[in-house]
Amino acid sequence: MQAIAQACRADGQRLCNGVQPGGGRILACLNQQIERVSVPCRDALAALPQQARPMSLSTAGTTAAPSAFAVERRRRATARRGGPRAGQRSPADPGR
Repeated sequence: MQAIAQACRADGQRLCNGVQPGGGRILACLNQQIERVSVPCRDALAALPQQARPMSLSTAGTTAAPSAFAVERRRRATARRGGPRAGQRSPADPGR
């Protein structure tokens, strides 16, 4: 992990400045922006053993359905706003 910290420090500050450290959140942020990270950081992330990767890194490239909690939270937020805005689909109704 020290190699990642050294290789990715500048990328983390530049790309993930607002992310609270801990729980693999910085690694997840860097992974979400993998196209924008420096080559040394990308190499360090690729060398991370599969077992040591946070869930978001281990499942990179896969698309998971949002959790029931996340869907409900979005539904409530949408209801408070008065429904989806014009031209937008409801997050609880993703593809119709």
